[in-house]
Amino acid sequence: MTHAFKDMDVVIFTAGSGGNTGADKTIIFDLWGAIKAVNLAEQFNIEHFVQLSATNI
Repeated sequence: MTHAFKDMDVVIFTAGSGGNTGADKTIIFDLWGAIKAVNLAEQFNIEHFVQLSATNI
C-alpha cells in the first residue's frame, strides 16, 4: 500500500471484511488493515485519517 500514501494529505480507510465473514477475516482486514494504514499515514506525515464504517440494520 505504500505507493498509495505518497504525496497525500488525507487517508480515508473504508476497507472491511464484510458482514458475511468469520472472525478471522474481521481481524485480518478490519483490525490489521486499519493498523497498517494508520502506521503508513504516520510514516508519510499524513495528518488526517478518516475510518469509515457501516452496518446493516
